[in-house]
Amino acid sequence: MFVVQEHHARRLHYDTRLERNGVLVSWAVPKGLLMEPGTVHLAVRTEDHPMEYAAFEGEIPHGEYGGGKVIIWDRGTYDTVKWTNDEIQVVFHGQRVEGQYVFFRPRRGDDSRDWMVRRTGVRAASSSVPVQVDGQRLTITNLDKVLYPATGSPRPS
Repeated sequence: MFVVQEHHARRLHYDTRLERNGVLVSWAVPKGLLMEPGTVHLAVRTEDHPMEYAAFEGEIPHGEYGGGKVIIWDRGTYDTVKWTNDEIQVVFHGQRVEGQYVFFRPRRGDDSRDWMVRRTGVRAASSSVPVQVDGQRLTITNLDKVLYPATGSPRPS
């Protein structure tokens, strides 16, 4: 399972937590996970948390570490595509966060807590469709690609 907690501490950020081996592997993502495919956001690796923390909503007293309001912003399940010390690829299945993301260290082997997260696009199963055009069978890909930026649409207005 995964959970994203909206955390109003010194600065608003989104604690993104993935269940792994009985703990919640966690990152603080200042700009959150809602982004266009290919966009990259900072994801600061934090300490692992106990599983009970996945259900936490409430107020952490000011003056304590992480003081501020915490609400569950999204939760769901995820599939692991890849999990190494430097790169973690997952497919989220939540109410708000849906799709494939990769958490990665900017420099392999770096011990820094600064990671990055990138949305990698739609899953292959839904990213192409076969069509018939003038008796020829074609496969249309990149169904979400914006072709007309002025309208934000894949079709002209």
